[in-house]
Amino acid sequence: MPIEPYEDSQLDTIKSLSLRAWSPIFDSIQKAMDIEAYHSFYPDGWGVIFLLSL
Repeated sequence: MPIEPYEDSQLDTIKSLSLRAWSPIFDSIQKAMDIEAYHSFYPDGWGVIFLLSL
């Protein structure tokens, strides 16, 4: 698999791939945590904060 330099035109694809990759992990974290504590960390859902960090 070749590694290519990042291009701005790839951002939407990278965001989509990242959300799909991390979704099972955050689902597992949510199940393990107290729901109120989880929502205090991610009031709008983890994906919102996650996408802002990309």
